[in-house]
Amino acid sequence: MKRAVYFFCIDEAADPAGSNILKAAEKMYPLTDSGLVFEGHPVRQYTDAAGNVYLFAETDVVLSHDWPKQLPAVNELFSDCSFAGVVNWHAGAKAPEKILTVHSIGDVPSGWYCPSDPVLYRNMLRALHNAIGKYDLEGWTACTEATHWSGMLYDNDPATLAACPVPQYDIEIGSSPVSWTDPEAAKAVADALVHVFDDDTRPKVVLACGGVHFESAFSVCGLQDEYPVMCTHILPNQWMVSGQYTGEDGLAKMKAAVAAIPGGIDAISFHDNLAAPYKDVCRKLAAELHIPIFKHRTLRDPAKLRAAMEQK
Repeated sequence: MKRAVYFFCIDEAADPAGSNILKAAEKMYPLTDSGLVFEGHPVRQYTDAAGNVYLFAETDVVLSHDWPKQLPAVNELFSDCSFAGVVNWHAGAKAPEKILTVHSIGDVPSGWYCPSDPVLYRNMLRALHNAIGKYDLEGWTACTEATHWSGMLYDNDPATLAACPVPQYDIEIGSSPVSWTDPEAAKAVADALVHVFDDDTRPKVVLACGGVHFESAFSVCGLQDEYPVMCTHILPNQWMVSGQYTGEDGLAKMKAAVAAIPGGIDAISFHDNLAAPYKDVCRKLAAELHIPIFKHRTLRDPAKLRAAMEQK
């Protein structure tokens, strides 16, 4: 039996999507009282046919926005969970529309990373993708994003991320009011939440470096059936530069990302446009770990990807 916990901010003014997804889940699953209380709210649960338990925790603010206050209770109540999802919305000036997205959590510039489980991360991405077809969301896409943490916008210390042992992710609808309030999108996310334990297959694990926030090559590889691969932490160009991922300091930060992935990594993939000093650090880490390194375009082609991953 495995346990997952999902956090939903029920203040619609603070989170325009989370409460809609929770309401959809309430209609889809026979939620019962778990006996736990978080932030003064009873935590409800759903148990699937395999005995896996999914906990639904309500919050008054988005979890990452008040993380220092919530962290002790998160650890006390949910440290035995295998997966934690903060279910909310995505926005941004250049953010794509009609997306269901999941991303690992960490602060790339400072080099602090939450644990990220490649099996469960890939399961959630694929569950979102499958739900798009199930709920006939024409034009919608399931994707990952660069590793990041919205707690940084609220002056929270990224070092506190290391105090929680549970792999943690944001699961979001993006990226405008029309999408946040789409009832079918809410149903799709609610559906996906209970499929995070569907597959135990460990994919080949890649540390992805460079590119932009939504880098499709780092995302689509996780949806391929021919050769299971998952980019389990994604370090975009902008934050590698601002975090000075060069020299020994940059190498140490990259090693911190690897250390946050249970079982380590099988390869490093870098974006073509990543500047030479950052590519050099990628190559140095790959040499130390005795793993392959290749360009991001390779991730799009399962045959080329297999050949790159299995090179000696």
